[in-house]
Amino acid sequence: MKLAKESFIEIIKAIDLRDWEIAKGFLADQITMDYASFTKEAPHTVTSEELIDSWKALLPGFDHTQHQLSNFLCYEEVDLAHIQCYVSALHFIADQPDPLWTVIGTYDIKMYRDIHFKWRITSWVFNYKFQSGNLKLKEIALENVKLKM
Repeated sequence: MKLAKESFIEIIKAIDLRDWEIAKGFLADQITMDYASFTKEAPHTVTSEELIDSWKALLPGFDHTQHQLSNFLCYEEVDLAHIQCYVSALHFIADQPDPLWTVIGTYDIKMYRDIHFKWRITSWVFNYKFQSGNLKLKEIALENVKLKM
C-alpha cells in the first residue's frame, strides 16, 4: 500500500508535467485551499475540477515549473494523513530577460484514504516565507495562457 507522502509527491510531479488527469486522481471531490499568507485571499473550498482549471489557467504559461519538496513530517493514522514539508517552487519563462521566479514556503496537507486505498487531498495550505526573481512572471504566464487559447 502506498504511503500518503508518495501520493503527495506524485501529484506535485503531475502538476509540473501538466498531467491534469493524474493530478485530479489525488484530489478529493472538495478541497479546502488556503494560500492566504501568499495571496491574501481567504481560505475557500473548491471542487477538484475548479482546482485543476485554476492550474490550467496559469501553469502552462510558464515554459517550466519545478516544485521541490523536502523536510517531510508525515503522520498517518488508519485512513487519515497529515503531511508538512518545505517547498521551493521555481517558475521559468525562457524569453524573459529575468526568466526565473522562485517562491519559498511550506505545505500543510491533509489527506484521506478512499475505499480503493488511494490517498486524496482534502486540505492544502501554503505557508509563504519569501519570493525572489522576476515577480512579474505570474502576470506574463497568465497572458501566455490566454494567447494560446
